[in-house]
Amino acid sequence: MKIKCYIKFKALAKSTGKGNDSEMIRIMFVCHGNICRSPMAEFLLKDIVKERGQERRALRLQKTDYGRYDYFICMDDSNVRNGIKVLDGDPEGKVKKLLDFTGEDKNVSDPWYTGDFHVAYDDILRGCEALTDYLKV
Repeated sequence: MKIKCYIKFKALAKSTGKGNDSEMIRIMFVCHGNICRSPMAEFLLKDIVKERGQERRALRLQKTDYGRYDYFICMDDSNVRNGIKVLDGDPEGKVKKLLDFTGEDKNVSDPWYTGDFHVAYDDILRGCEALTDYLKV
């Protein structure tokens, strides 16, 4: 089985205005196909953090990223399992599902299977808003 995990976001989450790496909270959105939920999460979070003067860029998940990022935000349980596999473990508890931040124990709806992008959009927007509240961005 080939594992494809992508990240779609790197955000400055501190509002100090200094912009150096030591003051960043680094976040990865992780998804398999990079065609539905991950890009949607990227653009929703871009809009949310853009209002707060943040920046972003896209990268691909690698084992060596574990020490470079503070959070790995996954869309579903499968992404969590596969992300932990790619990262060779999660000793610091950095890998989380997006909807964990809402207090819901559920996966982001996958429109690839359901065809319902509205449900995925609502899930991701709710998750991104809760994530930014959690980070106090």
